[in-house]
Amino acid sequence: MSETASEASALPLKRGLRALARGLGFQLFGVARAESLGEDVARLGEWLGRGEAARMSSYLGREYEQRGDPLRLVDGARSVVTVGMSYGQVPPDCEGVAGKPEGRVARFALGPDYHEVLRPRLNEMAEYIARNASAPVVSRAFVDTGPLLERAFARRAGLGFIGKNACLIHPRYGSWFVLGAIVTSVALPADRPVSGDLCGECRRCLDACPTGALYAPRRLDARRCLSYLTIETRESLAPDTMRRMGNTLFGCDACQEVCPFNNDSLPCEEPGLTSGSRSERFPEWDATLERILGIRSNREFDAMFSGTALLRSRRSGLLRNAAIAAGNLRRLDLRDALRSIVRRGNESRAAREAAAWALEEMKDAQYSEKRGERL
Repeated sequence: MSETASEASALPLKRGLRALARGLGFQLFGVARAESLGEDVARLGEWLGRGEAARMSSYLGREYEQRGDPLRLVDGARSVVTVGMSYGQVPPDCEGVAGKPEGRVARFALGPDYHEVLRPRLNEMAEYIARNASAPVVSRAFVDTGPLLERAFARRAGLGFIGKNACLIHPRYGSWFVLGAIVTSVALPADRPVSGDLCGECRRCLDACPTGALYAPRRLDARRCLSYLTIETRESLAPDTMRRMGNTLFGCDACQEVCPFNNDSLPCEEPGLTSGSRSERFPEWDATLERILGIRSNREFDAMFSGTALLRSRRSGLLRNAAIAAGNLRRLDLRDALRSIVRRGNESRAAREAAAWALEEMKDAQYSEKRGERL
């Protein structure tokens, strides 16, 4: 049977799988052929070669060629099913519950860890394929933790195009999506990719990048990216970088927030991805600077952020980020907490240096406050 005929016979399976995906909360669905992505792999290799992956190269660089070759991941792979779930939601008021400015958390991290939300649903889809295929099937699910270029396959499956901010953008629904994929040995009818560069002359994302990490269309230097710096690193940061962080606490949405395709983006329909889904444990937004700066142990940190993406920064990273945000926001009410961090010998060097920097940044604000009191 030819590839086309095999795909045509699997059309009912694809329709049922699409309906199941929608019922599981995935707003986007598409299928790409399990072909090697030569150009995408080459671009990944060039990015790694320029050193712009920073320390992520330690795992992204390991046999990176296989990330674009599904046959290395699943024997007899014929199709890559890709799905997207919106996490688009209005972030909590950065003025905080007490009217004081707070740190900003990227929207994908406002609710529970999306990996734990998507993974069981992708496994359910894989089981559906196995039950309804006409022959024995091998399938494997991925939620950006395995060696697969999910975004590139999602583009081929028609879920969107790669914008100048290097995000996958759906022409109608925007870019606030987390992606999942299933590599399977079933030959499903493939969808058409979105054609053309729909960004046109727009460069709002490049202009909005706080550190210049997005230095050219689809060129991102992770060594300057606030998402990378606030999530993946724990080291001390240069003063200029700390000032550019503003009130960034975890991740950065700057390039997506200004994207015109997100003006009418698809809202989050999955309760499990919203900040409200954590309300039973945290009656108010839990990532306040005061709370974070007051965390004294890894055990306390793990208990507070269990089941969320914020665990990725570890306590030392989030403590450093909170100190920097406090300094940039001139949160004079947090001076005692910052002084305590500076004095504690068991804190990381990066956290203590960030707290000391924040206190120095507050000196002008402190002087202005005292001067105002005298007046």
